[in-house]
Amino acid sequence: MILARWFDLFSPFLGKALSVLLVFSVWIFSFDHDNPFYYQEFLTVLLATLSLTFLLLLYPFKKPVRPFFPFGFFLIVGVISVAFAVLNSSFIESVKSGFLIFSQLILFVVFRLTLKKESFSTTIKAIILCGTLMALYSIFQSLGLDPIKWPDSPFKTVGTFGNPNFLSIYLVSTILLSYAAIESPEKVFFPDSFLFSSISLQISALLLAGSIGGFLCLLIGFGLIKTDFWLKFPFRITYLKKIGPALVIFLAILFCYLISTYCVAKYPWETLDKPPFGYFFIVSRLVEWKMGMDWITSSPFFGFGPDSSKYLFSAFRPRLGTMLSLSMYNDDPHAFPLKLIAETGFLSLFAFCGFLTLAFSLAVKKKRSYNFSLPEPFLKAILVTGFVIFCNSCFNNSLSIAPITNFFVLLASLHFGNCLEEIKWTNSTSLLRFGHLLSACFFSIFGISIFLESGKISESIWIGNGQLKHGGSQQSEITFKNVLKLDPRNLKAIWGVAKSYENCGKLNDEMEWLFLLNSISTNLFGCQYDIARVLFEQGAIIEAHKWAADFFRHNGSSVAHEILGRILLAEGRTREAEELFEQGILLQATWIPEERSAISRIKLLLASIAMDQKEFNKSEQYLTTIEKPVSDSHEYLFLKGLLSYNLSRTASALEFFENAWKAMPENPRYANSYGYLLLETNGDLEKAGEILLAGYNRIRQTKNIRLDDLLSITHSLATYYYKKGDLNKSRELLTSALRECPIDLNEKRQKFEKDLDKIIMEINSQKKIKK
Repeated sequence: MILARWFDLFSPFLGKALSVLLVFSVWIFSFDHDNPFYYQEFLTVLLATLSLTFLLLLYPFKKPVRPFFPFGFFLIVGVISVAFAVLNSSFIESVKSGFLIFSQLILFVVFRLTLKKESFSTTIKAIILCGTLMALYSIFQSLGLDPIKWPDSPFKTVGTFGNPNFLSIYLVSTILLSYAAIESPEKVFFPDSFLFSSISLQISALLLAGSIGGFLCLLIGFGLIKTDFWLKFPFRITYLKKIGPALVIFLAILFCYLISTYCVAKYPWETLDKPPFGYFFIVSRLVEWKMGMDWITSSPFFGFGPDSSKYLFSAFRPRLGTMLSLSMYNDDPHAFPLKLIAETGFLSLFAFCGFLTLAFSLAVKKKRSYNFSLPEPFLKAILVTGFVIFCNSCFNNSLSIAPITNFFVLLASLHFGNCLEEIKWTNSTSLLRFGHLLSACFFSIFGISIFLESGKISESIWIGNGQLKHGGSQQSEITFKNVLKLDPRNLKAIWGVAKSYENCGKLNDEMEWLFLLNSISTNLFGCQYDIARVLFEQGAIIEAHKWAADFFRHNGSSVAHEILGRILLAEGRTREAEELFEQGILLQATWIPEERSAISRIKLLLASIAMDQKEFNKSEQYLTTIEKPVSDSHEYLFLKGLLSYNLSRTASALEFFENAWKAMPENPRYANSYGYLLLETNGDLEKAGEILLAGYNRIRQTKNIRLDDLLSITHSLATYYYKKGDLNKSRELLTSALRECPIDLNEKRQKFEKDLDKIIMEINSQKKIKK
């Protein structure tokens, strides 16, 4: 009984402490982990574990009076659905994410059991204060006064959320609650002057974040707060049984996404003559929703498991995804309902819809009773804020990160606590209830160990990426392989090992890991491109063609056009390659650096093809539109030299050839062109001879050489010896070139024969003179 009395004293403090900790947990951010919200997730599991243990320790002596959970049916359905999805999943990440979901549900139940109504005002104060501080910090960020250096963040105003969209929906929530405090007739929070200043700061920070979705949600929130129609309307649907309203909302949400999917599927994207500039946000969201619906239709009824989207979602990426502003690796449909269904099954979304309908119906009922735990404006503000977060998550992935999800759980707890009667506990001793402690022990030990292991993985991936970025490829390989001992299917670790091997020049080892990555799911990180590229570099043309064609079927990007076109060129299919290259520069995704470089490389290849076809004006047009860094490459300099030579600009041709040769002296084509032009212009004869001889010796020692390069440099070297007066050496080289020249190269053979005849005549003439 002593424990029971202790519970009566401690439980109000527990609820208040948990709520305040969750409010201020938005300031926790991990810089040394691949997951920036790892510490928040771990804190959530830890708080759930401690509070669950505390409640189950006292449950043998006290029990709540039933019924205290009108939402118990939907809670059980949701728990079963998530549990089944975790058991059904083959990904270790699903276990960790499943425990996080269970922890948040446990906290929701604990708040319901322990959070007293007199503590609600403390929680609201903490939220308003935290929102004000976050707004101030965000404004400092925008001014460049942030004392924290955010790693690799392209945004200036992100708060502690790492993304302006996440910051925006958080600020929208705190703005709505701050406004409710002003509207409250009972001034139990902050003075109006402070609240007005707070709202001004938060709106300023929202403006600086620049999220259109955030402004839309703010307008929706203010519209619902300033109107009462949704609380006064009879809402007959809420008087039905619980399943009816939830099913209606569930079907309505699915119907909206189905309409969107149908429209996207029927739209003729292939007819676009340029990317949809100015509409990227809308277009990319619509396409991602279609990907989500395609994913749902391919998944079993109970889903693939929490957090499985990072493994499977990229397989549904449309072919024109790059042009439609989708990244090469997509891990989220940016729609909470779709992700919830695909990962945990239809029943999870149904349970969530049940909570929504129950929350609205309780608000309607409470509005009529005029019996509030908080001042009346907060009845609407808390419900509207939670609804606005849900609306935002329907076109954004805001409910996929711990700080927003925890905040949503806290708002739901406040709403149900405000609308329902407080839980009453009664003394009831039963030693049999000690058995429940076993479940708490299991959850505590297993859950915390899973998150500690997840922390090691996340930290190791962060370290490995840093090592890879700064050239420590051998160290990064070891780091990533240690991750794979803990999680053999970790995508980032497999990709990291492959890139480590590539940086070390171990292409065969890299291929093994790329094949492993591709076997997990299609189109992950666009690994088919890397497979095709490495095979092509190794000379396995047929295999490279197969993988490049597969990559091209999944990605209609300039990068895909380039790699397949290069392979077609190597196969001698010049016309097909040219057509492919011309298609590859039509829909230019110029905002992506890799695509811009690929477009420039394609233009370089088209210029080379045009040069071979004697279309010099066309070649010059392509060359003049090539951008850096390709325009600084030795290939570009060489082509500029060829163009200048063919247009009789000898001086500039000699300069371009010299620069190309200096950039890559081991290339026999550059050596031949520079050396031969030196001979033609009567330049430095000895220097020309050294360059040509070095190039000739190098090409003779090289495997898989181009016959045309060999014949050309042999002829140039023969010309050098001719000019030097060594006719016998010149004849020997020309005879060798003629012997190796195929019959179908008639023009080359005729040139070699003509020069050889000339040399033989001079040799014979010299012999006659000697006689």
